[in-house]
Amino acid sequence: MKLIILLSFIFVVILLTLAGYLLSYFLRPYNDTPLKNLPYECGEIPQGEGRLKFESKYYIAAIVFIIFEIEAVLLLPWISEYKNYGIEALLAGLIFLLVLFLGIVYELKKGDLKWHKE
Repeated sequence: MKLIILLSFIFVVILLTLAGYLLSYFLRPYNDTPLKNLPYECGEIPQGEGRLKFESKYYIAAIVFIIFEIEAVLLLPWISEYKNYGIEALLAGLIFLLVLFLGIVYELKKGDLKWHKE
């Protein structure tokens, strides 16, 4: 019985997905022009190559920012609730902060947090 329900659910999902694709295919407007088929539809004709070289410091700064933002978000519930859970929660949070601090020290020693490396 459960297999029949599961298979019918999968069938309905596939049917609705195909119906959506077919409906959008038949209802879309067909007024393609050479200007509209350009890579960008911003009204400007593209100039030069689409691939630019970026320095890796931008990517490293973004990755480090995201890592520390996620860790900061993980600290918010701990800060508000560590008193309710006792010494284990306090120690777990302090270990987490220690790992965070060691990560910052590592990034500083490696020089990734400097904008211009020597």
